Amino acid sequence: MGNIKERLRKWKINRMTGRGIVLVKLNKDKQGLKLLTKVIEMDPKNQMAWTGKGLALSRLRRHKEAIAAYKKALLLNPTDEERKQLDVLLKRAKEREKG
Repeated sequence: MGNIKERLRKWKINRMTGRGIVLVKLNKDKQGLKLLTKVIEMDPKNQMAWTGKGLALSRLRRHKEAIAAYKKALLLNPTDEERKQLDVLLKRAKEREKG
């Protein structure tokens, strides 16, 4: 029974993560940020949620927070391709923070 509960929990987290990313892609950054923050509370090691949160924060001009989210995503062992993308996003956020 515990295995089923864990599978359902993971399914719910994956679904919420996907929904949060879609909201951000649809420029509904505040809604996406809210959902991705909930995902991170449920699964702090969710690299995709941290990346999406960083993107939403950057779009909301909350660059310091975006940088922290991108750095957290980088610590969670992304693939080489994801690492390249995160490096670009992190660089942009740092440039925007400087003004």
